[in-house]
Amino acid sequence: MYKVFISHSAKDNSEVRDFINLLVLGMNIQKEDIFSISLHENLPTGRMFSEKIKDAMISSEKIICFITQNYLQSRFCMAELGAAWIQDQKIIPVLFSPITYDDLNNTPIIGTQMCYGDKKEGLMAIHDEFFNNGITKTINSNEFSRYLDLYIDSLKKTTLIEKDDDGFYTVKIADVRNVPHDFKCYKIQGLLNLDEKLLSGETHWIFYRTGMYEELKIGDIIRFKVSQTEIRQFRDLTNARNIYPDTLEVL
Repeated sequence: MYKVFISHSAKDNSEVRDFINLLVLGMNIQKEDIFSISLHENLPTGRMFSEKIKDAMISSEKIICFITQNYLQSRFCMAELGAAWIQDQKIIPVLFSPITYDDLNNTPIIGTQMCYGDKKEGLMAIHDEFFNNGITKTINSNEFSRYLDLYIDSLKKTTLIEKDDDGFYTVKIADVRNVPHDFKCYKIQGLLNLDEKLLSGETHWIFYRTGMYEELKIGDIIRFKVSQTEIRQFRDLTNARNIYPDTLEVL
């Protein structure tokens, strides 16, 4: 039996391991009491991994859904989200930017109490809930505060947006740039992993001729493929990378 089950995308393994360190070092939860596919010892050989995951989820006291863009794009993760929702007294949905509450409107957990895992308030709420439910027996405020600060600082590192298995990026539109009417230009939230070294101050902008794709607005979620990009420099922007989509759709 596990105290905490962490449902997450395998693409977020590194980020989840940092989160687990916060649970272990900051909240005094034993590592062996946590189930996560990022902890390879949780998945013994010779057994269907899906059966092990199902058994661990059912027997765990709390289920943390580590909700990122990668999570929402994974069919397996969405199946886990539904299974966690059925056990509604256990589920703790934890959102990570650029995901917002609105992104969960078409999922079973709409209306469920959620928190942000990249903000102190949300992590402190998880800490308090674990203590109130007996998952962690002691509170060392100084130790928790120290590891909480370290964890928040680690999240400030640039997290690159990865392609899905079909070669598509999924991003949110963060800004609209005023350009000549023959073109459209939109800043995306975050940076794409293009297998190139990031330049100082680099930002990524979807750029295409008017009429190629529909007009976008701030907050739109888009899905696209890209084979060509170009670094441009402007008086108000340092190292703006134009992303020229091969195909694009609004989700």
